[in-house]
Amino acid sequence: MKKLPIVVKRLFIGTFALSSVLVASSVSAAEDQPQPIVEQVQIEAPTDSVETPLSISNEMVQPPPTIDNTTRVVKDGIHLDVLYNAQAFIPEFTLELWSVTEDKPISSAVGNSKNYDKVKGAYHLIFNHPSGFKLGDELAFILRKADGVVEYIKFQSEKPNEKGQYTFNNLERDTNYLFPIDSFTYFEGEEGNEKAISDLIATNLHPIKASLQTNSKKIGLLLQSESGTPLKKTPIDIKLLNNKGAFKQTSDDDGMVWIDSNKLTWKFLVSSPGKVVNGSNKFEVELPQVVVIGQQKEAITIPVVFQNEVAAQTSNVKVNLSPVGNTDLSTSWTEVDVTLSSSDGVSSAFTLNPENKTISGLPDGTYKVTVEGKYANASLKSDSINVKNGSASLDVQLKPKYTLEIDKDGKPFSFTVINVEKIAEKIYKGKDAITYGVTPGESFMIKDNDTGKIDNVFIDPKSEHTKVILGGGVVFGGSATIPHTGDSIVWDIICFVASVLGAALVFVKMRRKTKNAN
Repeated sequence: MKKLPIVVKRLFIGTFALSSVLVASSVSAAEDQPQPIVEQVQIEAPTDSVETPLSISNEMVQPPPTIDNTTRVVKDGIHLDVLYNAQAFIPEFTLELWSVTEDKPISSAVGNSKNYDKVKGAYHLIFNHPSGFKLGDELAFILRKADGVVEYIKFQSEKPNEKGQYTFNNLERDTNYLFPIDSFTYFEGEEGNEKAISDLIATNLHPIKASLQTNSKKIGLLLQSESGTPLKKTPIDIKLLNNKGAFKQTSDDDGMVWIDSNKLTWKFLVSSPGKVVNGSNKFEVELPQVVVIGQQKEAITIPVVFQNEVAAQTSNVKVNLSPVGNTDLSTSWTEVDVTLSSSDGVSSAFTLNPENKTISGLPDGTYKVTVEGKYANASLKSDSINVKNGSASLDVQLKPKYTLEIDKDGKPFSFTVINVEKIAEKIYKGKDAITYGVTPGESFMIKDNDTGKIDNVFIDPKSEHTKVILGGGVVFGGSATIPHTGDSIVWDIICFVASVLGAALVFVKMRRKTKNAN
């Protein structure tokens, strides 16, 4: 057998060395990968800057992405940001997530004050997707419920079509918006040393973006008490300017009174029987200029704060709210509506919670009591009270309608809920499951102190009970995502060492064959 030319041997050695460097560089890049900066997924922008086609010269051709994450299956839910410039009132809506190929629902999420970000002006929604999604999957949103003032949710395509144009879809009630799981590219690192990374949309890195559109012909009056609680089912009188008319309205379950803009004069008076505003029995409302000149683009909401006219009588009804459930994570579920009806048929409604447990301004007398909670089952020890000399007490027992259960499948656990400020430093230990009262739309970051892993748990409006097993994620109800904790980096290192050893063995065998040939 002929000897191998020295050039071939050197070429082989050079190729092996180059491949080893490339493998090492790939692992190093994965280890050094930082979390994306917030600015790269700003929700204020209608589309990600990297999605816009760029015109570049032949001398500055952008290299292909060096890191490709588009082949993964994502199980941490579909992320959606809905932009809305909230005023005095935050509308509520419910969306369903459907599989187009299987033609069946996957999960639902509610947009409300619990997940509305006042700083960024957006609802942050996450939809449970237990089986996970991947590149190319076809999904759909359906708008099932919405406050009456909501007209539609506008979606914009992630990428322009062949003509360079973006397409828009207005999602109205009981209609659907179909979308594919596409990819996007972002860059990390210092200028001149950036790394291009391809990943999937609908993730926490790149939420789907939409905007909420409300009725641009509506004016909303938010009736509130001094404590800020909404005045539900409260009648008001509206008197227009220059004797152009007067009419009556009653607030809804949110304390809102919605009126067509064209039925109002640029100034009008609001009053309510038995109530005053700043010592006066009438409150003057002046419409914003955009309404007056006919340039209103969305519903306008205006707060009106009432006090009880007889508050000076110093009547004081103490309400004892007794939650039968853990309120460490949330007290929102403990809010209830108490209605007091006098013997002559006059009813007054009050919204109470642990921070506001007093009813004032009631004349002496006997009242029939009813209580109702949106997220709590409420019961009364007595269905009537007798206000005497301005005093009385009322006992209300509460049980949460929605619960979150946390354990470690019977094993000892130690965890912390790091995104609830009042208990962020508290460590929960034990073996028996702990159950908390919660409300739909809330989310919690649960850190397993034994492993360092974090479960992000989201409360689904269709699941009254959510159970989380530390280390195992959500067993049923809600959804969860386990953020990156470094385990995959360790695996990458193991794979790298194995590949280097494999390459070394191949190299030794080749050398032996060469010697035999010689």
